[in-house]
Amino acid sequence: TFEIKLLLLTRLEGWIDNLNLNRTYRIVCHYKKDSLIQFEEMFREHRLKFKRTKQNKNGPQLSGTWVVNGAEESHNEFTKKILEDDSVIEFEF
Repeated sequence: TFEIKLLLLTRLEGWIDNLNLNRTYRIVCHYKKDSLIQFEEMFREHRLKFKRTKQNKNGPQLSGTWVVNGAEESHNEFTKKILEDDSVIEFEF
């Protein structure tokens, strides 16, 4: 019936949204030569696609901003790892 099809489509839409979740991350750390590349490697490790949109060096600090796409679970795992990273000064998500 129509109601069952609608329910199935709604669930399918939610499942697809969880696979294609977009978030913007801003990470600030102490400047080191390959700091931003290190975070991009972490995106790859967590099966996340990314595009760096902005970077800024302010004194000894370096910040990067990325638009990141992937499954909600991958975002959650990445966020947990960044929050535990002592090299990160600020993290916006």
